[in-house]
Amino acid sequence: QRIAHAAAMSPERRAAVASAAAGVMTAVAWFVFADAAVKADRKGHTVDAVDVLPGIGATLALLLINMVDYGEISADSFSFSGENVAAKARAWTFFWFLGMFACIFGSIFLLVFRHEHHDAPQQDVAKSS
Repeated sequence: QRIAHAAAMSPERRAAVASAAAGVMTAVAWFVFADAAVKADRKGHTVDAVDVLPGIGATLALLLINMVDYGEISADSFSFSGENVAAKARAWTFFWFLGMFACIFGSIFLLVFRHEHHDAPQQDVAKSS
């Protein structure tokens, strides 16, 4: 029944609900990151400024994507002032989606790079006794 109710919503209303949900998830993600940074500090690990950059970039991209009105993406030149409003809004949205994906890939790279080059003692499996 909830899915049918969501499908019955207007596209503008659905975009507003999705935007609010994205904002809540971003706030929860920053809270979890801050909590993990405090716990890491208690265990003697550090959180560098490089670790924060993908999150800042993704948050900025989310804010800039939400600046575009949903009606502008599907608008004709007659409904808003100026020429090619829909094309400009689509290009803006596409560019910041690319930026958000770059932040995701950057954070995955940092995670893998830090895990791979961790200074933990490693066992040499190939070494014979």
